[in-house]
Amino acid sequence: MSMTPQTAAARISRELIESETNLDQAIASSAALLASMAQARIDTDAHAAEGQVAMMRLVRGITSLTEARADMIRTHGELLKIAETRADFPTPATECPTFGLVDDPHEVKLAS
Repeated sequence: MSMTPQTAAARISRELIESETNLDQAIASSAALLASMAQARIDTDAHAAEGQVAMMRLVRGITSLTEARADMIRTHGELLKIAETRADFPTPATECPTFGLVDDPHEVKLAS
């Protein structure tokens, strides 16, 4: 059974927003974990190096999630272009992010 363009667009839109929200939640919960780890080290008078490797790995994970979120925003922008071109489905501007992300990896490294 095939979908109509409107059904496909509605499904993609719903799943896109869900994916974006899930990535935001993963970033938020990972950042909270990082804060808890640092606070635990302070509160327990742990040695400065204790847990450092774990924290560094978590920070790398948060960085990866943030990069994935940026790619998801770019995906959203590409899908918005398709929707506008096809005109199969209304695209409410209030639900779409601002597309001004840096695509040059050199600029991303400078920001980090």
